[in-house]
Amino acid sequence: MWYHLFINDSNTAVFQSRKFRDAVFEHMVLSGNEDVAVFHRSDEESGGVHFYFTPSSRRVAVNYGASPCQKPTQAEVGEMLVGGRGAVDRLFEV
Repeated sequence: MWYHLFINDSNTAVFQSRKFRDAVFEHMVLSGNEDVAVFHRSDEESGGVHFYFTPSSRRVAVNYGASPCQKPTQAEVGEMLVGGRGAVDRLFEV
């Protein structure tokens, strides 16, 4: 199960993204799981930011109030904020 969080203020999103990055990086190092990752995509209409947490990032996602969601497409998630090398290819195999 993937997780999604929308932050409708870009300044808050920047601040929170630093927290997500630090928490996910720590979790990735401690667990050794390189599929722990967070992706982000700006919402041009609202000025907010969508964050997508991988299933392996569940603990971090829940701690920050993200909600479960269906697996997004690679286009929906935008860019990887933090995650293991090769995570994009493993998570979005064609």
